[in-house]
Amino acid sequence: MTMKPVGMMSTHWARQQVKPVRVFDSSKLAPKPTSNRRPAPRRAVPARKAQTIHLPPDIDRELATYCAAHGREVSEVIAHALVLYLERRR
Repeated sequence: MTMKPVGMMSTHWARQQVKPVRVFDSSKLAPKPTSNRRPAPRRAVPARKAQTIHLPPDIDRELATYCAAHGREVSEVIAHALVLYLERRR
């Protein structure tokens, strides 16, 4: 068995072909469409606390339809309905 001098040892990684690395180039992204419309201002929303509720499917569907038709959030409509309900109970 013959031994090669240290400087002449071939290593597997040195013989491998180097693959090019793809670099993200943001200049190649499609430009965002411009619009003359300004975004709608966000309404000031008072502090809220997250709460999970479970609704029957028919009520959920009717609530979603109502909110979409009137441009209101589901949580806003439910909060208003609860305020009315609790006021009646007093």
